[in-house]
Amino acid sequence: MNTKNSLIALVIIDLLFFSTYFIYLMFPIYLGYYPIGIAQILLLIICLVFFGIYGKRVFKSAEAEKDKLVQYVPIILLVVGYLISMCIIAISIFWWVAFMP
Repeated sequence: MNTKNSLIALVIIDLLFFSTYFIYLMFPIYLGYYPIGIAQILLLIICLVFFGIYGKRVFKSAEAEKDKLVQYVPIILLVVGYLISMCIIAISIFWWVAFMP
């Protein structure tokens, strides 16, 4: 998975994460706490899998060739984006478990 595809996957994961809250707030029928928590757990697992696939490819290509530091800036920003997304999803799962009635 190259950087562009990984960025698209990260954007889709983030949009799905925000859409779960949007649907939960805008849906006229009360769905309960379980659907939003299950969706967040699935999104966290998917995010971890994509991050693992991307990290595996990045480390293989980094060992094979010696590039300039400037070429690693998008990679570093994407890794930071993945880490921030995973932390936000993990915190929201904690809130879901902690404040569930």
